[in-house]
Amino acid sequence: MKLWMKIYILAFVAFVLTFNIAGIAIIEKIHNDSVTKEVERSLNEHKGFSYIMDFAYSKSAHTNKSESADKIIKESAGAYLNQSNTNIDIQISDMNERIIFSNTDLMFMDREQGLLDLEGGKRKYIIREYSHGHILFIAGIETIGSENYKIQYTSDISHIYDERDKQYMFFLKFQANICLVFGTLLYFASKILIRPIDKIIQSTQSIAKGNYDIRLPINSKDELGLL
Repeated sequence: MKLWMKIYILAFVAFVLTFNIAGIAIIEKIHNDSVTKEVERSLNEHKGFSYIMDFAYSKSAHTNKSESADKIIKESAGAYLNQSNTNIDIQISDMNERIIFSNTDLMFMDREQGLLDLEGGKRKYIIREYSHGHILFIAGIETIGSENYKIQYTSDISHIYDERDKQYMFFLKFQANICLVFGTLLYFASKILIRPIDKIIQSTQSIAKGNYDIRLPINSKDELGLL
């Protein structure tokens, strides 16, 4: 294999590896930041929903003492979801796992091992991948009135993962074009770099044949010029 080909292959491989590592790192960084922001937003929404439920319960219980706690919770949760622009699912149950309100058919919420062993005032979250996308689960024990309730929250965050897939597709197309341009430029650059060595080879071959009058012009002060 000729020297210029070795230079070309080594430089091209180094460029592709560096470009891929940098591109993947950037895409994953953007994706992880987006997931973190969505989780923080959802945790805040879960917390805000709990405060709203407690406030609505206290207000309704004060104005209408005959109304049951279950009815107040159902009406307040329904009103919140009707006014909310976010596509979320909420399930409220008492500490005996009796469901009081639910607008979701995601019955696997209670089977998420990462959401067990909840403590009052603290929230846990977990992200699961299913055939229909990625779901964010949040659960916490919250006090509404004087009783504790388990409030479970789910949100479809598939759009974040879909965006990462789109970024990878764009990156692959962009990389193909960049590699084509870089490969072409590198080919001519490696040929130009190796040209002085070709002249030296031709000169030594002439000298070996007895032509001692041959001279090479020195056009550079680098190692090739010294040689």
